[in-house]
Order: sequence, then C-alpha cells, then structure tokens
Amino acid sequence: MKNEKIIEAYHTIRPDEESRQRVMETIREKGSRTNNSKPRWIARPAVAAAILVLALAGGVTSYAMWRYLTPSQVADEFENKTLAAAFETENAVSIGEKQYFKDYNVTLLGMLSGSNLSDYLPEINGEIQKEQTYCVLAIENADGSAMKDFSRDEAPKEFLVSPFIQGESPLKVNIFHMNGGAVSCVKNGVLYRIVDCDELSAFADRKVYLAVVEGAMPCDLHVAEKPGEKVAYIYDKKTGEAMRNEAFDGLNALFTLPLSADKADEKRADELLKKWSRETAVSDSVAKKDESEQEDKALKMVRKYIHERYDAKAIQKEFTLIKSAVQTVKPDKDGNFSYHWEAMGTGEESVAANVEKFETFDSNLIVRGFGADDKMITTTLWKLNNDGTVTIMPYYKKI
Repeated sequence: MKNEKIIEAYHTIRPDEESRQRVMETIREKGSRTNNSKPRWIARPAVAAAILVLALAGGVTSYAMWRYLTPSQVADEFENKTLAAAFETENAVSIGEKQYFKDYNVTLLGMLSGSNLSDYLPEINGEIQKEQTYCVLAIENADGSAMKDFSRDEAPKEFLVSPFIQGESPLKVNIFHMNGGAVSCVKNGVLYRIVDCDELSAFADRKVYLAVVEGAMPCDLHVAEKPGEKVAYIYDKKTGEAMRNEAFDGLNALFTLPLSADKADEKRADELLKKWSRETAVSDSVAKKDESEQEDKALKMVRKYIHERYDAKAIQKEFTLIKSAVQTVKPDKDGNFSYHWEAMGTGEESVAANVEKFETFDSNLIVRGFGADDKMITTTLWKLNNDGTVTIMPYYKKI
C-alpha cells in the first residue's frame, strides 16, 4: 500500500526519466540499502581561517522528500542526542526545498535556531557559544551515483555552505565570520551536512540566504558585484540582495531561510555584526603576524646572498639549478629581450630587459633578483654569451 502511494505521488509530480528510474529503483530496494559510513567532522571555518584559512539549473521542488533522512535522523548519525531531540520539536522548521544543477542536486531539509541545542556547543576564545542556528542539507550526484564516502574513498568533493545576509556584503559577512562549523557523512549514497553558526534569527527582518558551492575556502564563494563567467553569486549593493549567476557553470545553490519575523532584533543584529567584525580583525591580525614572521625568515635567507652586486658564485655553488627552465634568448637590434620560466613547486618569472644592464656589472653574470616564501627562495642568473645571446638560469634553495 505504501509503495502504491509513492507511485501515485510520482505520477502526479511527473519527474523526468532519470528521476523516474531512480524512484522506481528505490521502491524496489524497499529500504534494503545499508551503509556503515562514519561521520566526518569538519573544523570550524573561523578557526581554520585564523590558522591559515543541465537538468534544471536552480530549479526548485520538494519532490521525493521521503527518500532522505530527516534532520533528526541526520543528527543521530553524529550521536548528537540533544540536537536530534530538538529537531523533533515544534521549533524546528521542515523545509524540503530542492535545487537541481549540472552535477549535483541539493536539498535543504530543515533548520533550527535557539539556545543549548547541541551536545557539542562550539567554544570561541574560551567562551561557549550557546545560541546557534543549524541547517541540514542533502547533496547528491545528479547522475544518481553514490557520493564519495569520506571514511573510505579518496579525494571526496569538498562543499562549502554559507549564510549570506541582505544588506551585508557576502565577501565580508559569511560562514568564516559567523563562528561557523559543519559535520558531514554519507548515508545510502547521499551526503548529509549539518551547518551551524551564531544564531541568525535577529536578522529575520531581512532576507537571510544559504549558499552551497564546491570548495572549502572563502575564495570558493565566487561573489562579485557584477556578472561574470566565474562569478557564482552577484551582490547588488543598491538592494543589498544576493542572487545566483545563471551563467555560472557549476554548483551555486541559493536558498532563502524561513526565519520567523517576530524574532527580528535590530539591536542584537547590530551586536552580532560588530562581534564578527572584531573577531575577524583579530584573526586577520594573527594571520598577518604569522605571514610577517615567515617573510622575515625568508628575507634573512635572501640577505645572506646579497652584497653590493649579489654573489653569483655563491648562488651557483649553494643553490640548485632548475634545468628544465634554462633557456637562451637572442636580443633584438636594440638589445631588448624577454623570457618566461615556470617550474611547478618552485616558482615562475616573466621579464623584459635590455643587454645594457650587463655594462653595470664587472662580469658577464647578473643576478636578476630574489623571490621568497616560507619554503624556498628563488633567483635567476643572466649570462651574456660571446655570440650576443643571453642564457637564463633559474635557481632555487629550500629554506
């Protein structure tokens, strides 16, 4: 009887042929599929950032919600009893909105906001974050194949889920600023993700979005104020609204969260924005300090080889020649020449120069200069040959 109702619902909704086959296959299996996938815990982006950091494109439907785990069941997969119970209360919002893309289908299953809703409340700078918003999503391969299992498969796809808030640039206010975090697991070929961040109810008088893209870093959000091929989302500064770029060839899901209007709190919203701004400033400061220390280390190494006119002999002796990048170029009638070299893992350089530079040196060797990061330093020697050509010789030395 249950299967007959499912088939009847299927005929009413009229899915495409691919969806029809998947529905009928699922019915035949009668829930017999099992999966021993273990959940994958993902570091909170805010912390990570401080350390480092076409079927129907965008089509929407709530079709086939019966085939997914409920938000409560997803929470159970992570042994989060408190959150699982909370998703069974009347405060939880069941959504079931599905968006289709070329490679993936994404379903926003539900959301929940409140205080002390989880067994694993985040701690930021020694302070427990009690008020959180939780969103549960299901992500599938559009071709019906199983998503890669984090516990068993190599190189699983990374997905980034981030709230956007109307009136705030997504480049400045996103999951990396909101003390956000996520956990993921694969069950019956479907990737489930719970995303949490500071509670968003205070912004209920604005549109609050939830974006889903491939990737794991802030740059993967691909947000701009003007359309472009590589832009996933467009932020309209006049209206403060975010929107999908229909021309983007990839996953750029964008949901609008159904926040309760009576929870809007302008004062609290302003406090959160100021809090995120302060925490971001601290994180940036730490990152800049780390970067500065790395640069200082590299510069000390560089200075070791720099005298008044650089020490070409020391470089030839102590550095490693990048043989694959060596080249000989012929200057034009005015003595101008140019070159480009690139070596994976060491660096690259593009230069336009003139042979007159050799007249300022005592020998026929010129040290072009130095490039450096926290792992190695690179330099290039120019050698003026008797026939007037110039040999380019890139070198590197690990730090």
